[in-house]
Amino acid sequence: MKKSVFIFLFLTFITAAFAQSLRIIENEKHEWVFDTSFPELMEKGIDEEIKIQNNSSVNLNHVTCTVVINGKEHKMQTIQKIKSGEKEEFDGYEDDEMQDEFPHYFGEAGRFTRKNTNNIRFIINFKEHRNDVMISDVYMNDSHLLFIIEDSPNRHIKTEEESLEGSGAQVIIVEGKKYLLYGGVAYPVD
Repeated sequence: MKKSVFIFLFLTFITAAFAQSLRIIENEKHEWVFDTSFPELMEKGIDEEIKIQNNSSVNLNHVTCTVVINGKEHKMQTIQKIKSGEKEEFDGYEDDEMQDEFPHYFGEAGRFTRKNTNNIRFIINFKEHRNDVMISDVYMNDSHLLFIIEDSPNRHIKTEEESLEGSGAQVIIVEGKKYLLYGGVAYPVD
């Protein structure tokens, strides 16, 4: 009996964790979209910051978050740079906390009240790194909404030759050893 209760609880936990992940989709513009509602956010006590955790191998620039309520959009301040392994939050223009920022821009539709049953959409855009990374999960805990960023399986890692294109340098092989030929000088490459 105890074993079956444990298995039931474990499966319930796993199902809940994956159900949340399945609500994150990539749209045709290669933006990542997460849909939820004010009742769900309030039930889980989420009303403060929108954060991202960069678990990818890429340093990201100019990451944006657009919030949509009832068809009206509001863009949070852009995260100018987030290094691999770091966590950062989207700043607001009125306040960093959703409970203060959203009512300022959306009026009653953005208030965290029991009467507010509106749906809310978060759209994350990685701009020039949209093909390099993806959102693998979202967590609702400690009053924050946290998006987890991972390397995309479609990521194209530039080869040495592609990296040198446009620099005027060439990779040459002499007697089985690689050299970088630039400005008439050959530099050994490991």
